[in-house]
Amino acid sequence: MKDVRAVAVEEWLRSLKLSNGSKAKMRDIMHAVFNHAIQWKWHEKNPITHVRQSAKRSRIPVVLTIEESAALLGLLT
Repeated sequence: MKDVRAVAVEEWLRSLKLSNGSKAKMRDIMHAVFNHAIQWKWHEKNPITHVRQSAKRSRIPVVLTIEESAALLGLLT
């Protein structure tokens, strides 16, 4: 745990082929783990505090209209 560095974590997150939201959730979990380590006196500081990870969507989601939803349901039944 003492070897974890913010820059290395950022590079690792950037290398993952996941959505920004998924990477942000991973960062948040790591942050919580280090907070618990500090609470239990296993670590002195939280290096994940300095890790920057956007949760912004990279694509605009496709939203179906009511008619498209009805047509899709008709195909599924």
